[in-house]
Amino acid sequence: WGPSTRNIAIVASWAPNDTIKTLVGTDCTWHTIIRTPKAGELYMISFINGHDKVTISDISLGEVWLCSGQSNMELRCNADLLDGSDALKTPRNNEIRFFQVDNSYDIYPRSDCKGKWVVCDSSSLNNFSAVGYFFGNTLQKALKVPVGLISASLGATSIQPWMPKEAFENEEQLQAQSHFGTAWAPQGTSTLYNAMIHPLTPCSLSGVIWYQGESNALAMPEAKMYGDLLKNLIQSWRAKFESDLPFYYVQIAPFDGYYPKDAAAYLREQQELALDLPNTGMVSVGDLVDNIKDIHPRLKAAVGSRLANLVLK
Repeated sequence: WGPSTRNIAIVASWAPNDTIKTLVGTDCTWHTIIRTPKAGELYMISFINGHDKVTISDISLGEVWLCSGQSNMELRCNADLLDGSDALKTPRNNEIRFFQVDNSYDIYPRSDCKGKWVVCDSSSLNNFSAVGYFFGNTLQKALKVPVGLISASLGATSIQPWMPKEAFENEEQLQAQSHFGTAWAPQGTSTLYNAMIHPLTPCSLSGVIWYQGESNALAMPEAKMYGDLLKNLIQSWRAKFESDLPFYYVQIAPFDGYYPKDAAAYLREQQELALDLPNTGMVSVGDLVDNIKDIHPRLKAAVGSRLANLVLK
């Protein structure tokens, strides 16, 4: 954003002699592309408009992954986890950065969301996705480059709220909104995509990790159509981000609870159908369930590591 019809000059510390200039549009927005080195940290970038100058410092460049889904992705590192304790003892790592998208919803696509980049330390780690952290920590150690993790997830949500309206094949499917889950979790079609994913679409991502499906297993019709919904979500996100994003996801874990008979089995079978799309992968976590009565298995380090191993492979 900037003053309408004014020029903006952009200077990055990795290319101080290469000033980028762009014009702010009449709607007070502007967009441009800046060449960046492959990876590194402690850079600066300045934005100059006349006598006004804004400088962002302590910038890292490297892998950036979006972590999304419902409560098993949202489950934080301060939960009573049963694995990964060594990685949680000394978490301070300037080469791992977190961005937590504030929970929100809207019937229209938004251009902005609330949140900020923070360095991985004992404070920020406690409030970040456990699956996301262990995924990113494994990647960072293996690749030796900075890793940025964006968490946009919300418990008890079905897949439909995470899908843009363009993802639905016809009006009938668009109107077949899920009404399961809790009252505080938005269930309306596209409401979470509009507020928590769409604002990110100008970003250049390395890929997506996804852990969701439990809410769609609450009814047999939902479970039996999940494969098409997941495929449409992947393809629509790729279109919105203008990239053939790698998309890796978790098959929902066994749970002896309130699912209708066989619904979870149908949904797990449906999840496999998305593997027909290129650049996709799925990890199974049936062997990582510590308590069959808990819909949130507490072995999360292994889940993150399995997703990272798909990336490294």
